[in-house]
Amino acid sequence: ELPSSSDTGQEALVALDENPTPSSPNTPTTDPNSPAALYYDEYWADLPPDIQAAYSVLGLNETKWNLAIPSEAGEYYWGELPLETR
Repeated sequence: ELPSSSDTGQEALVALDENPTPSSPNTPTTDPNSPAALYYDEYWADLPPDIQAAYSVLGLNETKWNLAIPSEAGEYYWGELPLETR
């Protein structure tokens, strides 16, 4: 439920936090324990091999990772991805 017009700005933010909108393919994660959050500031060479392998399946490589070039996989919903990419 969206906040009413009588809500203050802070109340509106709290209401939105409690009722997030459905995520789109490009909605960033907010989980601080997700690989994206844990490794965001790392260079590719500093990523553990299993994390590099997982991101490779998504179409990333050292160049794309280090230059923050998004993967094409981010343009799709989960169900639209090939099984090997899921």
